[in-house]
Amino acid sequence: MTDRNYKDINLNRSIIEDTTHRFVRENGLKLRGYGEKPGTPGLRLVVGCAGIDDATLDIFFTNNGASTLQYKVGKNQELGQKLADALYETIHPDEFVTINLAIKGIDLSDAQALIKELTESAEADIGIDSYTGADRRHIWKLKSKKNSDELTVTQHETTNNLQIQGRPLSCYQQLSYLLTEILEINALERILFKKDENRSEFVCAEVAESVLKASFGTCFASLPITTRKLLLASLCVRLASPKLPDYCMLVYPELRSLEGAIKQRLSEKNLSDQEESFGGFFTKTSGQFNLKQEYHSHVDDAKLVGDLGNAYTFFNKQRHGLFHMEEMPSASRVISNITQAVALCDEAYVHIKNLYS
Repeated sequence: MTDRNYKDINLNRSIIEDTTHRFVRENGLKLRGYGEKPGTPGLRLVVGCAGIDDATLDIFFTNNGASTLQYKVGKNQELGQKLADALYETIHPDEFVTINLAIKGIDLSDAQALIKELTESAEADIGIDSYTGADRRHIWKLKSKKNSDELTVTQHETTNNLQIQGRPLSCYQQLSYLLTEILEINALERILFKKDENRSEFVCAEVAESVLKASFGTCFASLPITTRKLLLASLCVRLASPKLPDYCMLVYPELRSLEGAIKQRLSEKNLSDQEESFGGFFTKTSGQFNLKQEYHSHVDDAKLVGDLGNAYTFFNKQRHGLFHMEEMPSASRVISNITQAVALCDEAYVHIKNLYS
């Protein structure tokens, strides 16, 4: 095996716990310790079993969002390296390099709206570290408050190109989620593959539309045009079954569409300005979100009340799991195969249909 450099790698921190538990389970080990690393930002993992020395793996969190794996601690360095390799191998080869993408057709107003939504929402983890505007070029340097990874987003007014540069970490993931609403299929492909020139065979829109109509039945006619475009673009990519390092982004359009459906139904009941964010209309009890009692007078349809609660429960769990870098192994932060992505999309379809029926 080629010597690996475990320093300053683009490790998705949200998958560390799940990957560690899987490694322990598959190798008949016990997790002796999992917690913060003493002295510096990061984690210390200790694994072992009866009859062998424990192995320790230290994970250093750097101030640019990357991570460094150090297995040369403790007595059982061979086992420590195996755990380091299990984490290392979650990174697709494309993700060892920085991104430099150019997305066409994004004007200044689109770019400003994206940055505003990304940084000013109630739960925003991303902040604007700096902004410069000169010579019809606008440059935002974005930074994750929790993970410290950075992304540079540049809008060129003369060409209406949006340039994205940085590591494929949390800032990139959250910006990609917002971009799915306005991108056509070819541009969505570049976001998925993190490259400017990487073509793949896609199912034609006509075929995908027939599948979408079959999935939604009579409800299809009730879908807003923007929602149809979102779901259609996602389905074109999904039906082609591309081989990807991670399939989270195939679920983004469905989550975006479900978010729109919930907000639309609340707005129709004159519930759009009473709370700072639409999540404020719901209260959580035993893992289930329900519409707050004070808003039931606005929504006199018991079925709709239930549908809204179920839809927001699904949306909150999946979106939170995909975008917030917390240690919650039950949340679906990483989608390792397309079957899982399809299952989540199908579940989103059910909630969308319920809200538009």
